[in-house]
Amino acid sequence: MKLFEFFGHQNLDFSPAFDHDDKKKASEKTHEQKDQMNNDVFWHIVDHDKLHKRHFFNVARHVKEKFGDDDNHDPKLWQDLVKDGCVDFYHKHKMKGDIKELFDQDFRTELCHKLADHYHKDITDDKHYKLGQ
Repeated sequence: MKLFEFFGHQNLDFSPAFDHDDKKKASEKTHEQKDQMNNDVFWHIVDHDKLHKRHFFNVARHVKEKFGDDDNHDPKLWQDLVKDGCVDFYHKHKMKGDIKELFDQDFRTELCHKLADHYHKDITDDKHYKLGQ
């Protein structure tokens, strides 16, 4: 019996049969995992009532006043909502590791763009939100 059979799976990182194609597949897998986590955090933010009470309506009012006629608006307006959403997601799912590495600047920027794209048309058209005048 071999040791890896006794203790679990063999680590292929140190195996001589491990080639560059396997590394490429591994990096694609981590990219897919990051995309999946991005989608999970996005929907967590969209469905979180307390975050909306704290941030969304202020951002929506600002978008309506300043960018009402434009096709889009500055995604940086969503930074506070995204930051709080990432922290809440991290704690809710009891994640391990450095939160700054899991939710790096690129990750948060992409979320800001997604939120801006998701909400802009509804905010400017007054479809679903009573923002007050």
